[in-house]
Amino acid sequence: MSLLIYRMADLKRALLLSGVVGSWLVAVNQGTAITQGAFDGTLYLRIFLDYATPFTVSSCTSLLRSRSDRLDKLKPKT
Repeated sequence: MSLLIYRMADLKRALLLSGVVGSWLVAVNQGTAITQGAFDGTLYLRIFLDYATPFTVSSCTSLLRSRSDRLDKLKPKT
């Protein structure tokens, strides 16, 4: 039995949070470079990471919560 299950609802939540939080992070962290038109490979990488970070955190949290819930169900009741 697999203890790590990623549900569609978890993916939707992660994508939504990544869009909202990632956009905020891009505006705060890369706003000056974007408005100055300083687009280079480093900026694209930073923008990607600004979106990937909240997606990863949300996904890991969902997986750990799912694992914890499943382990709790397997524990014998005392």
